[in-house]
Amino acid sequence: CREYAAEYIKIQAEDQTRFGVFWLDPWTGQGPARQGGRKPDADSDEKFDSSDYYATMSPKYEASILRAFRDLFLKDLIYKGKKPVYWDATTASAHAEAEIEYQEHESPSVYVKFPIQGEKNKFVVIWTTTPWTLPANLGVSFGEKIAYEVVETEQGSFVLAVELAPKVLEVAGLTAKSRKPISLDEIKALQVRHPFIDRESKVLFGDHVTVEAGTGIVHTAPGHGQDDYVVGLKYGLDVLSPVDHRGRYTKEFAEMEGKSVFEANPLIIEKLKGLGLLLQASTFKHQYPHSWRSHKPLIMRATPQWFLKIDPLRDLALEEIKKVEWIPEWGESRFTAAVKTRPDWCLSRQRYWGVPIPAFQCKDCGHVHLDEATLNHVIAQVEQKGVEVWYEETAANLLPAGTKCSECGSANLEKESDILDVWFDSGVSWYAVLKQNPDLGYPADVYLEGSDQHRGWFQSSLWPALALTGKAPFKKVVTH
Repeated sequence: CREYAAEYIKIQAEDQTRFGVFWLDPWTGQGPARQGGRKPDADSDEKFDSSDYYATMSPKYEASILRAFRDLFLKDLIYKGKKPVYWDATTASAHAEAEIEYQEHESPSVYVKFPIQGEKNKFVVIWTTTPWTLPANLGVSFGEKIAYEVVETEQGSFVLAVELAPKVLEVAGLTAKSRKPISLDEIKALQVRHPFIDRESKVLFGDHVTVEAGTGIVHTAPGHGQDDYVVGLKYGLDVLSPVDHRGRYTKEFAEMEGKSVFEANPLIIEKLKGLGLLLQASTFKHQYPHSWRSHKPLIMRATPQWFLKIDPLRDLALEEIKKVEWIPEWGESRFTAAVKTRPDWCLSRQRYWGVPIPAFQCKDCGHVHLDEATLNHVIAQVEQKGVEVWYEETAANLLPAGTKCSECGSANLEKESDILDVWFDSGVSWYAVLKQNPDLGYPADVYLEGSDQHRGWFQSSLWPALALTGKAPFKKVVTH
């Protein structure tokens, strides 16, 4: 793989020189690195002078990536947690914001009746475009600033947001026999049941609930949505995600174990219909997240992943954005909008090759081991041998001598298998290149890329730079 990449570095180097880029070309010999312009023979084993250029696959750069990760870890900005992330079932891997492409997709649209315990023919109604997430439902979320009412119809009484009730009835083909306000205290006292699993669906309140669409009440599955996860934390709910890495139900939803979630959508709808709890079903086309690799629809799935905290850096980011010159000017507003809504950055990827997250797990108690001494020990080996050392050496050889689990004292540790997001690799180029070369200086005079990088490279460069230097890594951003 390295030989293949090196060949294309050479081809690009020749193009760069031909295009008039001012740099020290290690292949053509132009510049002080090779006086006289001598070019190595094609079959020569001679090494090129890597001080003249940088390659992200060089051991030096790979070690710099891990140093940046270490420095962020020591600032308590790196953590491992079980949170819902975008997941591609085709490649069995997590995806970050920058790896998502939005394409037109047809989704089911269903209005579902959740029975209210102790109340005959009375329901809380939710709307969802992901029926497959209903097996993971643990609550129904209301908005504290939204007015609700109980609407009596020929199919029973429904709790709905006042503003949305007419639209829901129109879609369902029903008429209101009577309408009665319901207070927040009365809502809090409701005991809502899951439509087809014998458990309570807790009444919750969250800021994410709006009256822009649906019923004003949101089906909440903390293992399958970011807003759901946040409100679930507030109320102490489990992060239930009964879906495996291939997008199939696990034994936690035994009734459909082994079926893919997209295959399950019509089955869930039929089940609701058979129980008399489907108010209305249809489909609609909308922009839906797809994988940039497989081009298949993504799902939200909670798995243990490594994250970079964004909230401690967000205010500083918004201030630094104002100091940057944006060309064209509209780039600033686009970038700002992305910064305001960015969740914690999922850094881990499930790939067979890449810069490893040098964490270890205790085989006896399951505790995750990662500390400064371990990071430094791995970094030193990577700088000498490249990331291959992680895949070739045993855990014992990668750890400092005498390392033991801090929880149970066991020395029985094994390597974790996640790698770092490649956007992190490129996002710390300022750290690996500018900070290591006083002649270049920091921050960079200009970052130049396509406008799609307002969610990509510009973002992945900004967050580590803010955390480690307190300022943006660029003075000017030019998009084309």
